[in-house]
Amino acid sequence: MLALKVENLRKTFSETVAVEDISFSAAPGEIFGLLDLTARAKSTTLNCVCALLPPTAGRVFIMDRDMSTAGPDARRALGVVPQDLALYEDLDARENLEYWGGASGMRGSDLRTRAQEILSSIELLDRAKEPVKNSAEA
Repeated sequence: MLALKVENLRKTFSETVAVEDISFSAAPGEIFGLLDLTARAKSTTLNCVCALLPPTAGRVFIMDRDMSTAGPDARRALGVVPQDLALYEDLDARENLEYWGGASGMRGSDLRTRAQEILSSIELLDRAKEPVKNSAEA
């Protein structure tokens, strides 16, 4: 079984081709990186792998589950470390946590409870509604 399998992935935005027919795979426990692609192609590929963007063509499998049909269940088995810190500066800490939790398939009261637990554990409850862009000023 492969942890990740990408088959003939293609992603277009109108007339712009961001990802052109790429395929790769990774075994469980294997660490790999995407190199020699444009910045747009790497980001778009990862967004398709994580099911944040639907591919125009091709298929993505996580632990043999097709991301086009398994979505959130398959995403729970996926770990991604972005190159840059992935925070939206105009959102507050709680909104950022809820956005990324939602992208991972969490919903409703479970999502809100988990965001609260994280804010408490990192001692940010008092600043939970402050936009992230203000954190550099503190």
